[in-house]
Amino acid sequence: MKIRIRQIKDFIYDLEEKDRVVYESVINLFKEFIDKEFVEYEKLNKEIKICVKNNVLFVDPAKGILKPQSKLDLLAIRKIVR
Repeated sequence: MKIRIRQIKDFIYDLEEKDRVVYESVINLFKEFIDKEFVEYEKLNKEIKICVKNNVLFVDPAKGILKPQSKLDLLAIRKIVR
């Protein structure tokens, strides 16, 4: 768990240095997972694509939802945004 939290934090800190606007959007996206296991999406935007590319989130296009890659990732995301 500690390793995955560190990996996601490193991804977030790196993103913050590169693009502050996308960073804030990713944080807001992560906050949606505080009380949900999946989130519905309308379109694949830049922040979703970055999270998928970095293996943090999974896109299910058939259902139109985003989910963390694993339960461990869900718990790590919740711990980071709290």
